[in-house]
Amino acid sequence: MHDAHALHTWAHETFGHADLGHRRRTRRLVAMAARLAAGPAGTVTASFGDSGEREGAFRWLSNGNVASHAVMDAQGIAAFSRARGRVYCAVDGTSISVTDETGSRDVGVVGAWGRGARGLYALTSLLVDESGAPLGVPGVRFWARTKRTRRRVKPHRTMESETRHTIDLLRDIETRRATHAPDVHVHYLLDRGFDAWALFREARDLSLSLTLRARGDRYLFA
Repeated sequence: MHDAHALHTWAHETFGHADLGHRRRTRRLVAMAARLAAGPAGTVTASFGDSGEREGAFRWLSNGNVASHAVMDAQGIAAFSRARGRVYCAVDGTSISVTDETGSRDVGVVGAWGRGARGLYALTSLLVDESGAPLGVPGVRFWARTKRTRRRVKPHRTMESETRHTIDLLRDIETRRATHAPDVHVHYLLDRGFDAWALFREARDLSLSLTLRARGDRYLFA
């Protein structure tokens, strides 16, 4: 049994300051977040049993005035508002498949090109304190893979590469930290899929603290 008041408090703390252009949109976002936290599901119809809530969710999701970056900014700011001292940020990637038989959605190819699966790639992050307690999501990044990269082209030189988007995500997170929690020290944790020289260079330039599981032996110079 979930505490409805506690969930609404969390949703308000996380999304209540989102700048969506109108207070009603922000209130709807808070209500949707609380409802999803109480009973997450894979579709809008499964998540919102009440017809009014369901209609409100569909209208909100289809509203062109709702900017996704404002929602992401809100949860990132909320995560750092809970941070103190030294914290850890785990970053990982995944893909989201969607039905797009007519090719009309603003998505790209996921998986092998020959299979024709459609969807988005995503990079997600999770901020935790030194005891491992979650503080929130400091940054998220989505992108569509719309063109094939030739093997002789180095992945970090293509704007659609995971390395390029990882660098942009780290910059976003660091900007939020510097603005909203300048005294907080973040240590990043990444797996072997992020082992690329361009990311190490970015870590050096931004003076990031990180642990990255390497794919093989390498020489690193100060």
